[in-house]
Formats: sequence, structure tokens, C-alpha cells
Amino acid sequence: VIPMLPEALSNELCSLKPDVDRLTKCVEFLVSNDGRVLNAKFYSAVIHSQRRFAYGDVLKILQRKPADDPIEKMLHHAHELAQKIRRHRFKNGSLDLDFPETKIRLDEQGKILRIEKTENDVSHQLIEEYMLLANEAVATRLMSLRTPAIYRIHEEPDMRRLQEYREEVMAHHVPCGNLSQTSEVQKLLQKLGTLPIGQALKIGFL
Repeated sequence: VIPMLPEALSNELCSLKPDVDRLTKCVEFLVSNDGRVLNAKFYSAVIHSQRRFAYGDVLKILQRKPADDPIEKMLHHAHELAQKIRRHRFKNGSLDLDFPETKIRLDEQGKILRIEKTENDVSHQLIEEYMLLANEAVATRLMSLRTPAIYRIHEEPDMRRLQEYREEVMAHHVPCGNLSQTSEVQKLLQKLGTLPIGQALKIGFL
């Protein structure tokens, strides 16, 4: 792993560890039952982590009824809410461009032992939805305060290239509507998720 920050920060001061206090900036949301944000407030806080989980551990917990354990119950509640937020996000036009993550495992000599594929399952989505929610709230707050900040803009796709891509998709006998409309892109990405050629065509769209 190549950390984004020096290891003294990424593995220590900025890293959550069980039973250790960490200073943080917090955004707290009031969310409706259908996944809409009703209110958000920001403040400085202290995180005191109680347990460390791997994604696989969380997935196992979410695939069964929670044990008589407050943290497992919290994970189930957090998952239910994350899925409501996710459904609301896609209803508003978000595109599903998640790809399986591929990890190459090496032996001590640096030779490939095996290649593992990690799907973007509900344990990943649980973290992802809350991260997106926080990022969006911070961006909205900075804009309302007219605070200078670094950000990026995704430009509109070139219509000629979009048409070429549409023709390529149809050459694979995949039905494809007008891709300048978000709803048609959503339909196509949903269809591609069910096809063997789908991942390659998704990458082409990206």
C-alpha cells in the first residue's frame, strides 16, 4: 500500500483504532425514512472507536440476524439506512459505475500467487453512502459560505464520442437508447451488469 499521507499520520494520528480517542470534524444528519437529508450540522468531535471490522466481517453480520450485541444491531440499522440513501441517490440520477476490485497476491519472491476479485457488496456500500453524503454536505456548505476550495467538474461528454460508443454497444446486440438522457444511461448500465461483455462496455463508457 502506498499511503496518501506520511505513515505517522495515515497509520497513526489519522487512523481509527479501537479504544483510542481521535479528533475529527463531524457532520450529523437528520434523514427521512425514504433516504432524504432533512438537515445537516457540523461540529468538532472526538471519535472513540469500539471495534475494528474488515469488510468481510461486516458482510457476514449483515447476512444474518444481529446477535444480542449493540454494535451488530447498529450495523444492521446503518445498513438499512444506507440502502435507503442509495435508492434515493439513484432515483435522483446517480450512475452505477462500480467495478469489482482486483487484488494480486504475491509470494515472498514477488511472484503472483493468485488474483482475487472483491465485489462492491453491501458492506462496501454502507461506508460509501455515508462518505458520499458527508462529501456532498461539505461541498454544499462551502458553496453557501462562498469559501474558496479546490474541486473538480465532470464536463458534459462529447456527443460524437457518445454516439460512437452507442454504436459499439449496439454492435454487441445490446439495446441502447439516447445516452444524453441520464435515465437511458442508468438503464444501459443496469443491463450491462447482467452480461459477460458488460464490464468491458462499462469501462468503455467511463
